[in-house]
Amino acid sequence: MDLDEHVQLLFAKYLRKDCTDKEFEELVTWLVTLDNDKKNALSAPLRELWDQAKAGKLESSADQVNWDHIYDRVIHLADQPPSISLDETLPRRIVWRKIAVAVIIFGVILSASIYYATRKPPAEIVKTVVEPLRSPKDINPGKNNAVLKLSNGAIIILDSAKKGVIAVQGDEKLILLDSGKLSYTHAVIPGSEPEGISFNTISTPRAAQYQLVLSDGTKVWLNAASSLRYPTAFTGKDRSVELTGEGYFEVTKNKEKPFVVHTNDMEITVLGTHFNIMAYEDENDIQTTLLEGIVNVHHDKQTDLLKPGKQAILRRDNNKMIVSDANINQAVAWKNGYFYFDKSDINEIMRQVSRWYDLDIVYEAQLPDMKFSGKIERRIPLSGITHLLASSQIHFRIEGKKFIIMK
Repeated sequence: MDLDEHVQLLFAKYLRKDCTDKEFEELVTWLVTLDNDKKNALSAPLRELWDQAKAGKLESSADQVNWDHIYDRVIHLADQPPSISLDETLPRRIVWRKIAVAVIIFGVILSASIYYATRKPPAEIVKTVVEPLRSPKDINPGKNNAVLKLSNGAIIILDSAKKGVIAVQGDEKLILLDSGKLSYTHAVIPGSEPEGISFNTISTPRAAQYQLVLSDGTKVWLNAASSLRYPTAFTGKDRSVELTGEGYFEVTKNKEKPFVVHTNDMEITVLGTHFNIMAYEDENDIQTTLLEGIVNVHHDKQTDLLKPGKQAILRRDNNKMIVSDANINQAVAWKNGYFYFDKSDINEIMRQVSRWYDLDIVYEAQLPDMKFSGKIERRIPLSGITHLLASSQIHFRIEGKKFIIMK
């Protein structure tokens, strides 16, 4: 099967609602990156598929949407601002699985599913017309930066520090690598205990993230508005650190010294594994997600053993911890450079926006009961998010560092 046939096959699967998320993204990615000659060559067969859908020859929701309009948007999406116009002629009791087939913003793909919940009578007809947002001034996304506070109180701004050795603490040399990562090296004789152990704290402000390598080789990624307190070298029976905010850990194996992460409400113990901890104070839950290995999660008098693909969730409203299947892609999306929404409400989205774009969110109006699913690259400017909000008729204005949701 050549590439053209493959694209047509994906397109047909999408119309039958038989397209996986990966296939859907592949389809839209291919369509919007076509050169003009290729796009024109494919338009006819794709148009034929749309016609089949409208004629009822394919299982689809052709009677629910303006197929001609959406077809033109998909074929010519790369040349248009992300404006969507929908005419909902079916009862509101129907939940739309995928209303926005694709929103392409600065070359980045968002496959957005908008889930509507409402108490309006089922027979009511609602018409939604969305205009593209045109922001006079954009806001850049976060970058790699952190503030390091040494045990002696000295402060080092890592974004502006020179590469190489930036501090010597006992037997440890603190090195800022050319890649921008922070690392430790030491010259302790094997079997001996290092001397002069001290504790440092690395903190990321809003609109920043950072990666460091601890003295035992453990790799840590810190999300925005997070901090990690850790020793310059690990002594004693375990390797303990303290986390606020969110961090992803790839722990070096050491059967003799378990690695322990303390948060305000949970304690996570591992020997060597990959896992993510989300423990922001403004989030409803504390989540520990395991990708590889085994993790022991402890809260109050409750202890659970996590296996890969599982997630421990501590509910702040009732102070109870549950274990469930994890959405791994969502849990580590930030570390891989994405926002990942899975039926996320506006509050959840705006908390992430606040941390990554350094904004204070102000609500002047009650938010619509609406949920979003999709993936957006975190490297895009703020307009990439605001286009999504505007296309859902969420009104806002920006005043300095205030992002104000309007009536």
